[in-house]
Amino acid sequence: GSFDLASRHGVLTMAPEAHVENYLRVVYAHLCLNANSLLLHAAGVIREGLGYVFFGPSGAGKTTTSRLAAATADVLSDDLVILREHEDGYHLYGVPFKGELSDAPRANQTAPLQAIFRLRQDRRHAIQPLPRIVATAELAGAAPFVNNDKSLADQLLGVCHHLANAVPVQTLHFRRDDGFWQVIDEQNRVLSQTASANGR
Repeated sequence: GSFDLASRHGVLTMAPEAHVENYLRVVYAHLCLNANSLLLHAAGVIREGLGYVFFGPSGAGKTTTSRLAAATADVLSDDLVILREHEDGYHLYGVPFKGELSDAPRANQTAPLQAIFRLRQDRRHAIQPLPRIVATAELAGAAPFVNNDKSLADQLLGVCHHLANAVPVQTLHFRRDDGFWQVIDEQNRVLSQTASANGR
């Protein structure tokens, strides 16, 4: 298949056993980057009106985190999400693609992006700062279909750097239970108190 970003038209020739979704994933990735947004290989959930993203390589725990979050949050995807900047900051969007969880595609929802977490399976729940230069590289590595195109490298790194400066990108150490919300909620509480003290 092929597509043209300028005209937003594409052509796809399919074998009977092929899936159009694979083509659309590639198109989505390029359209997002062209709009200074990201299609990210990540899980995305909305909890209490705020969006949270959990990412990492295969096996990091994206599907596990999604299952654990489902009791108290709306799971948009355990595989791919869109991060797009608005005047009031970045927002999280779901995509019409199926991940590993069986009940997909999910509700078409969006929410302000509160935080992005790089997953690390551990024996404890804890949040650890991630240097912005590392966060930028990690985000770029999790942007499928565009991170292997050298001609897009500068643009991709620029978008990821801007995102890492606008939204907290941290490492989340977690066990296989939903206790990670406690450390996230505590961090939100501290951030809220700090913002209030600064008169924001």
